[in-house]
Amino acid sequence: MTALVSRLRWLQHNVDLVVALSLAVLFSILGAFGVVSQLVLSNVVLATLALIAFTLVRERTAHGAAVAGVSESLEQRLSDLDRSVTQVRGAIELMDVLIKPTQGRFLSQDFKQALLGPC
Repeated sequence: MTALVSRLRWLQHNVDLVVALSLAVLFSILGAFGVVSQLVLSNVVLATLALIAFTLVRERTAHGAAVAGVSESLEQRLSDLDRSVTQVRGAIELMDVLIKPTQGRFLSQDFKQALLGPC
């Protein structure tokens, strides 16, 4: 059942190509046996080419829209990443300032002052 549904979806998305291929095969056989005239064959060839061109335009439009969506999403994610990196750098700088205020010169004095509290 799943295979049938999958094939029906494929057919739904590719109906124009199936029609173009069917027309090409059918009228090639009819033309080879002389059942249809050259005028009919010429018209079918033109109709088939038009159908293929329509399909190409549709696919390129869909592809362009997909690429634009991916590009926009990527730009947004890169912007978010850049903002996060900036925040992390700011936090590291702040921690650096908080951890190394005395550079070791008055560290024991700072500990005593912290233990005794404000005077």
